[in-house]
Amino acid sequence: MSFLELSLYTYESPVLYAAKRKAILKTGLFMLIISVICYILFSGAIVTNNLKKTELVRELNAESRVLEGVRSELVAGDAMLTIDYLGGLGYKETKNLNILKRTNNVADNNTKSYQ
Repeated sequence: MSFLELSLYTYESPVLYAAKRKAILKTGLFMLIISVICYILFSGAIVTNNLKKTELVRELNAESRVLEGVRSELVAGDAMLTIDYLGGLGYKETKNLNILKRTNNVADNNTKSYQ
């Protein structure tokens, strides 16, 4: 037999075929395990973020109810607006009274037009 005939008509032994099949099976199982681990990690992250979001929405609703109560008291005029009253509600006195600063050069600021 010539080299050309040997290269065209190759005979695969059952041992080589079993080794290839075993390698493909190991690679497939490895990829399956990696994809399952990634799926578990991503779905766990999604569930955790959804739980955090739900807790933040509950906290927002509770704070909104408290704020509505304070707002209704202030509108009704039943409360005295003192530092102690507002501090008891959880508000803090600002340290710096110059919170808003005036800009001298308005043309230097980047502004967006909403027209």
